[in-house]
Amino acid sequence: MRLGNTLLALAAFSSHFSNVLGRSITNKSTNLVKKEYTRPTSFDKTFADGEKLIAAMLNPPNKDDIEPRSLTYLYRLAHETQKVEVPSGSIPPDAALPAQKFGWNMGHPWHHTKWYVNEGANYDIVSETYFDDDSKTMIVGASFNDPLEKLFDEQNPPIDHKNLPYHSEIWVDAYGELMRTNQHLKYVMRDNIVNDDTVDIMYDARYLLFPKAIDADVVEVNRESDNIAEREAFIALAGSKNGGSLFRMITDRHDLFGHRQVVKVWLWGNERGQCDISLFCLPAMVWELADKP
Repeated sequence: MRLGNTLLALAAFSSHFSNVLGRSITNKSTNLVKKEYTRPTSFDKTFADGEKLIAAMLNPPNKDDIEPRSLTYLYRLAHETQKVEVPSGSIPPDAALPAQKFGWNMGHPWHHTKWYVNEGANYDIVSETYFDDDSKTMIVGASFNDPLEKLFDEQNPPIDHKNLPYHSEIWVDAYGELMRTNQHLKYVMRDNIVNDDTVDIMYDARYLLFPKAIDADVVEVNRESDNIAEREAFIALAGSKNGGSLFRMITDRHDLFGHRQVVKVWLWGNERGQCDISLFCLPAMVWELADKP
């Protein structure tokens, strides 16, 4: 499996892709910024990364230029990690609103996979995902870098894990063959988001685009919107911890995904109707891929 560090490979070329959304999206684009719009400070934290990820998606490298990295390390350390294919079952009830909007069948069996790092008799969860071949949907229930980074740091010599695309590789390893069938991926849900930077971006984006929205209302964010606030919200979300892994996956594996692109993201707030039936009361997002490149 040839996966890897696309961001480093493309860093030298990022200046060629300043028009990745059809218009300039650099900080110098003052001609596009309406007087009533000021970019939220939360967007600034991830904006540059979002620009690079979108540019890489639109202009992916040759797959032969992408070296395999983090999954190779995981297999090398197999005695300290484990992949568990959980018996298929229904998805968590906190996915109810997205399921209703996009027509997902919550009751029928979904594929279910977990990755752990072993800590003696204990296990630290790295990834938990669900996949449905009928609706072309993956739900990410958990994705944590800390256990992997700790494991890599403890090796002799330590493994350089800066910019490793952990989760994009884990997802393809778990569901690559299913995704390969007719490019079977349409939606990717990031459930119960805990990353503070992502949560702040989501809050600001929802308020900018739909000021009167309640948490159960979904807010749509389009990559190629004519609204500068909406376009910049998409870029900031793409660069967030809960967006970047998807862009890495479809860029690093653009041959698998047929050069399809992420075109929008849908945002729900904390209290989206799940607080009384779920263990969590946290926001969620659903990324949507175009049917064709």
